[in-house]
Amino acid sequence: MGSKRKREEVTESDQELEETEGFPENSYQQLLGTIAKSRLPKRRRRELKINKDNTQSACVNDEIEVDDELDHEGSCDENDDDTISKDPFVCHVSFDVEPHLQQLDQPTPLSSYNYHKDAVLGQVGTISLSNMEELHHTGKSLTDSHVRQRLCKAWPSVSSKKSGSHEPQFTPLQSKLFHILSNYQDILYTNRTFENSEEIQNIILLHALNHVLKSRSRVLKHNSQLFRASQEGKELSVELRDQGLTRPKVLILVPFRDSALHMVTTISKLLESQGQVRYRKRFQEEYGPDPSVQDPANKPDSWYKIFAGNVDDCFRIGIGVTSKQLKLYSEFYHSDILVASPLGLRTVIGGEGDKGRDYDYLSSLEIVICDQLDVMLMQNWEHVQDVFEHMHIQPRDSHDVDFSRVRMWSLNGHSKYYCQTLLLSAFPAAEINSLFNKHCHSIHGKVKISVPDYQGTICQVSLHIPQTFRRVDCSNYSELADARFKFFLEEILPNHSSPLMAQTAIFIASYPDFVHIRNYMMREEKSFTQICEYTNNPDISRARTKFFHGKKHFILLTERMYFFQRIRIRGVHHIIFYSLPQNAEFYSEMLNHIDPQVTSSPSCTVIYSQYEALQLARIVGSRRAQVMCQSHEPLHMMVTNSKTS
Repeated sequence: MGSKRKREEVTESDQELEETEGFPENSYQQLLGTIAKSRLPKRRRRELKINKDNTQSACVNDEIEVDDELDHEGSCDENDDDTISKDPFVCHVSFDVEPHLQQLDQPTPLSSYNYHKDAVLGQVGTISLSNMEELHHTGKSLTDSHVRQRLCKAWPSVSSKKSGSHEPQFTPLQSKLFHILSNYQDILYTNRTFENSEEIQNIILLHALNHVLKSRSRVLKHNSQLFRASQEGKELSVELRDQGLTRPKVLILVPFRDSALHMVTTISKLLESQGQVRYRKRFQEEYGPDPSVQDPANKPDSWYKIFAGNVDDCFRIGIGVTSKQLKLYSEFYHSDILVASPLGLRTVIGGEGDKGRDYDYLSSLEIVICDQLDVMLMQNWEHVQDVFEHMHIQPRDSHDVDFSRVRMWSLNGHSKYYCQTLLLSAFPAAEINSLFNKHCHSIHGKVKISVPDYQGTICQVSLHIPQTFRRVDCSNYSELADARFKFFLEEILPNHSSPLMAQTAIFIASYPDFVHIRNYMMREEKSFTQICEYTNNPDISRARTKFFHGKKHFILLTERMYFFQRIRIRGVHHIIFYSLPQNAEFYSEMLNHIDPQVTSSPSCTVIYSQYEALQLARIVGSRRAQVMCQSHEPLHMMVTNSKTS
């Protein structure tokens, strides 16, 4: 949406990727044979094999010299046997998934979730895909909770709760979430608000960085062990497997550059890297707000909060984490953390047949964070789906990895079971639920956190308006679009075509439905105008003017347009909700835009189906929505006035 379209390169050159087939999933020997036939690596600093000519010594020294990231605080989680057995990270990466593969590959029925109400989280549904016990129980301090000392020292700088030195400095919400996060369970959290967004982001980033630091510390410790063994001419009796097929471990998907700015700023604070952030000035210039851009007036408060700062939606940046420096704009294959928008990654992933397309960096992700999914629904949801579909695919190139150090579950194509996915949204949606069910496979189970009961935004309608809810029934979801369109033409449109129903606004959530109705009205030469997300500002002004002065009988509006513009349509006498909006706030806003001094008999007609129970619950309330979806009566009438608000 923003004017900036700077696109950072993901690779160091523009050379075309070799056309190699994917690696076999279950045969380590075949995998090594395939790589042996590929081209020799250009860089050998991560090659740690023991050679007679002492090549390893040079490689290890190069690793230390280039990265400069030895952890001087020590590795208590690596040295103490009792600590190792209790550390969630160690338990997670060492867990054997093989006995559970058949169970994990089966679809998870909704009835498998065990639901209970929590005073802090709301409604919590859990499911365990393996018989594994919980990995973590929150300790009395951050150190007891197996948080790295580096993060323990920095946490007070980002924490909103100040407590004693012997207590975790968590809010009640953070404490509950950290317990689930440390169990490495997939989380779908659909109660994100402007008020709790910061504390949720902070605790999630603490967990992600703790994972990155422990992973990197283990790699460096094993490097040191191999180096000492090569110096002494010995061979280690055990295999040291501590890596994935590619280096990136954490992916953070956010919708706008401003969101990425907040994420990276928090990461910098937690790693105490202020003043030691490479390319910080460039990052601030490219991701900070543009002082020349002025916010428009007369927008709701929620609009200003969503679209604050830089709202460019095409970006990607790699971050390398070391002990002394935070390396921004690192090449993806030298990065530990990737921060990007769905569109930013989609332009690199490319499509079938595109030259230079690349998605190998998504093969070994261990934590995936998707924040503000409700906003991504209003962008292009296909980009989000495409990113998830290209995760955990065996790489087409070796990327100079040392296969003797790669974990076996990664070589065998089981990395998706060791990836923790965190989905955050302001409300639940069918698309988000589908993403959670299809692409989240953590061996430790799943957790759904949602609002137990919605009161409904219909209570926020301040005018006396009769609202008629008409249900469309069909046998399956694939028939819904045609059934809704037929119902609209036969039952709704004729009643709103008379002069008494002039100046009717038709609110349409789906763009394909918008195109369908627009084309029909053009063929039938109906008196209408239209505004969608692709309409430019001059055409928007002309459409609003014609409708306000009564020159057009209908005006067609899309939800995505209203989300980005939040304009007030003046002159509305009647409203038809062709489909329910995803954001329930839009329902009450549209009705409150009606001017009671202009019309004495406003009306609202809503078309809904049983497949839109989630949207309906957020508008009329959970209990009322259940009755309306299950009732034998397809018509329901409600009346609001100033007292109900």
